[in-house]
Amino acid sequence: TLVDITGAKYPKKYKEQKITPMRGVSLLPVLKGNTLKRQEPIFWQFGQGKAMEYRDWKIVKHGNNKTWDLYHLNEDPTETNNLAKKMPKKTKELKALFDEWFKPFNR
Repeated sequence: TLVDITGAKYPKKYKEQKITPMRGVSLLPVLKGNTLKRQEPIFWQFGQGKAMEYRDWKIVKHGNNKTWDLYHLNEDPTETNNLAKKMPKKTKELKALFDEWFKPFNR
């Protein structure tokens, strides 16, 4: 977003070290009052917790828990109805996307 706002060029190298390519979506359209519909998942890792949001779905793994929670955000925006046991295929599908994203960090 900051690169988009400032018009800066994102570097490929800094002091002869390769820079990880920029990933993500600029929020500039939102700041200009437009809506933004993400096409790609958004992932995050916080302490020992992990989460991913993709379209209307969100998976969350708290701390050292071995299981993931699954929420349908359009129907349950406050994330109170964990659907993981009712929808194991959806949970597994989203977990696979998270695992693929997390590979470079899991060394």
